[in-house]
Amino acid sequence: MILPDPSTIRKIGTILKNSPQTEEYTTFLVYAKHAFHSLKHDFEVFLMIDEIHIKPFLDYKGENFVGMAYNSSNLATSVQVFMLQSLFSPYKDAIHIVPIDTFDASKLYDLMKKVIMGLEELGFKVMGMVTDNNSINRAATSNFANPPKL
Repeated sequence: MILPDPSTIRKIGTILKNSPQTEEYTTFLVYAKHAFHSLKHDFEVFLMIDEIHIKPFLDYKGENFVGMAYNSSNLATSVQVFMLQSLFSPYKDAIHIVPIDTFDASKLYDLMKKVIMGLEELGFKVMGMVTDNNSINRAATSNFANPPKL
């Protein structure tokens, strides 16, 4: 799986003016909404999910502290990246980036479910997910089975 260039991630981050505090309530999937409205078709997509490790760093930008984790009061050590890949066209884009400190399978499952439901509400049809073979990813995706495989 080829992930977006770091400059693309920075561009998306500055467009969203993202901070962990406001992201949950005001800017959730705002970039995906923009992408959906710019597409004429290609709403059948795969959701690609991967984690990128980053150097912990705190900065003050645009009246917000940047670098805090979404899921704790610590600095982010990784970002969870959600990308859309169209089934029938070359469209591929990073649509959601979440700074995290540490994650377990249940928290990742909740975030995956929230992103999928948000994309479906926008009008995308999520046909499947692609993750790497990380044990947390395997455990999180197994929760989508009915009954969950433990």
